[in-house]
Amino acid sequence: MGFFHVQAVIDRSRAQGPALTVLLVLAHFADDATGSAWPSLAKLGRVLKRSRSQIIAVLNRLVADGEVERRGRVGGRAMLYCFSADIREHATRLKEEADLKKSTRPESRTCPETDTRPENAAEPVRKTGPDPSGKPDPIIKDQTEESSSTREREAFERFWNAYPRKAARAKAAEAFAKINPDGELLAVMLEAIDRQSRSRQWATDGGRFIPYPTTWLNGRRWQDATDPPEAATSPQLACGPGETKSRLPADAEYAYAIKCAAPECEWMGLGYVTRSCGKCGGPVERVVLAE
Repeated sequence: MGFFHVQAVIDRSRAQGPALTVLLVLAHFADDATGSAWPSLAKLGRVLKRSRSQIIAVLNRLVADGEVERRGRVGGRAMLYCFSADIREHATRLKEEADLKKSTRPESRTCPETDTRPENAAEPVRKTGPDPSGKPDPIIKDQTEESSSTREREAFERFWNAYPRKAARAKAAEAFAKINPDGELLAVMLEAIDRQSRSRQWATDGGRFIPYPTTWLNGRRWQDATDPPEAATSPQLACGPGETKSRLPADAEYAYAIKCAAPECEWMGLGYVTRSCGKCGGPVERVVLAE
């Protein structure tokens, strides 16, 4: 390949259009040492995708303009083309400059790595399992981390679905990740949520006093003891003999026992003290008249 002749044609040729294209292809096939090229017309036609007559017409124009000259045939077939003196001299200077740069370039002192294995030796096969150096296998490590991340997400979803107050999910997820409970601890947390959901505090005012999930997690509230359900007060204890007059206002003529109207609420009290349930705030109903 005539690399330096291609560059010389670009730098010095006056040809334009199709003539420059054909000249560059000739330079591509040139011998940089002699400045000559001898591609056949068929080869030029295949490269340029032009007919034989079109190639001949352009070559005749290049010869007439002094860009190349014909020097006879090589082997009785292909025509020998020689570039103009200006192009040949410029290509020679380019080659000399390249050779000079190559000769003055400092030699690399890096010794190539030598492979001391026999030619028929097979590449070592990495066995699965722990690395002899003690470092974790990166593939196994990645798979373990991905599996652990999936378990953490699933565990948090179970907690989130069970917790009655849905607020500040992102902060709750961060607090849950810090705890990173195993299966046993998660079961304890879920059982505590179920137990505390039935407590007086969490049932009051439609769950008004249920802590935020982040607060519950940071405070490790699954360890809290749940308040026992408030025991029902019998009418006899609330308004029993010897207690009625002392507990009633001076102008009260009688007292009566009341209980919450909600079937699931067991709260009971004195009618002259309150007119609503002291546990859930719901309506009350009269059950016993105290004499």
